[in-house]
Amino acid sequence: MLERPEYQDFVVVKKLFGGAMGKTFVVRHKPSGQLYVMKRVDYHDAKDKKMADDEIAQMKQLSSRYTVQLMWSFIDRTDMYVVTEYCSRGDLRNMMSELQKLPETQRVERVCEIFAQIVLALNFMHEKGVIHRDIKPENIFIMEDGTARLGDFGLAKDLSGKDYYAKAEGTNDYIHVSSINEAPHQLDLQDVILNKNLKIL
Repeated sequence: MLERPEYQDFVVVKKLFGGAMGKTFVVRHKPSGQLYVMKRVDYHDAKDKKMADDEIAQMKQLSSRYTVQLMWSFIDRTDMYVVTEYCSRGDLRNMMSELQKLPETQRVERVCEIFAQIVLALNFMHEKGVIHRDIKPENIFIMEDGTARLGDFGLAKDLSGKDYYAKAEGTNDYIHVSSINEAPHQLDLQDVILNKNLKIL
């Protein structure tokens, strides 16, 4: 990781949309010319700080070839800035129209490649004792070389190798049907719901 930068070391290229926290931009790092994604997160009160600190801690713990890489995090006045690698081909939602144009054999092969990479990302997370809890196309990002990265760890939960009792979290369209509108329940590390994402592809 390069030396920790400051806010003035970046210039905004464009604004991105989506995400549960803060505002997100594609930025250029002035000293290197490299593009990154920068998320500005409120860092005003104890709740804001805990949410931001938890996500950063998860990203540091979950560094792998199949997860979006944290480059830096730093505070500027009352905001926390989280800088990650730039996945230049966007998220899986944006890539779906491109996949639909491929001949069936190529499309199935490409979908299987992406699916396998996300399974590897989840397997890595589970080996660390962490569950993602918000797997959806908008949180799967595509690099320039076509490889997939799992990102957005804002709802990830560290189970520390134990069962965890919690209210279901995530986006309703992608939560397992048995989890919606239920009381807090036991979550098992092996209970990973990927079928809806695969059907969408």
